[in-house]
Amino acid sequence: MAYDYEICDIAGYENVWADLLSRWGSTLPHICAIRLVPYEYSPTLQEDFKWPTFSDVIDSQGGAVRPGDMDLTADTHGVLRLTAGQIWIPAEDGLLQLRICIVGHFGVAGHRGLDTTVTAIAKRFWWADLLADVKFFVGRCLHCVSVVGGPPVSRPLGEAMHAERPNELIHWDYLFMGESSGEDKYILVIKDDASNFWGLPVVGE
Repeated sequence: MAYDYEICDIAGYENVWADLLSRWGSTLPHICAIRLVPYEYSPTLQEDFKWPTFSDVIDSQGGAVRPGDMDLTADTHGVLRLTAGQIWIPAEDGLLQLRICIVGHFGVAGHRGLDTTVTAIAKRFWWADLLADVKFFVGRCLHCVSVVGGPPVSRPLGEAMHAERPNELIHWDYLFMGESSGEDKYILVIKDDASNFWGLPVVGE
């Protein structure tokens, strides 16, 4: 199938009104630059993430000025603690505070909400504005959402997560448990890296 057509060129001065009307109200095209930014699903999955140690705390305390209105004593490891036993974290060491918030919020129990996270961190550590910092951290967690009139509650991560290769977010494998009296011989091991939740359903052949 083919089409026969002719191309006619009409000079602008002969078709002024059609040319003006065709341009009337036209806007210039907008060009948007698109840049792909890799999304950080969980700080604990980063290769350069290091769990805070006593050495990190001692180094941070050694380079900071002790507050004059606090009674701090060193324990057997050389870590400065308050009278109640909490470890003192200098106010200017935001990176160490962030790492402590990560451990206190994620932990083995997954995303534990604001109250549990504050309780877990305040039981072992102290720094100025601890409550405000933990609220800021938990309020920006993708796995928790702030509800009007209530505390943050867990929610499924949903479409915010996009895997680009196998086992990037959800790891799963079959584990053979040996011969059994029934048909169930395998356990399907499922681990969600974003929330640190595990599933161990029993499956058959």
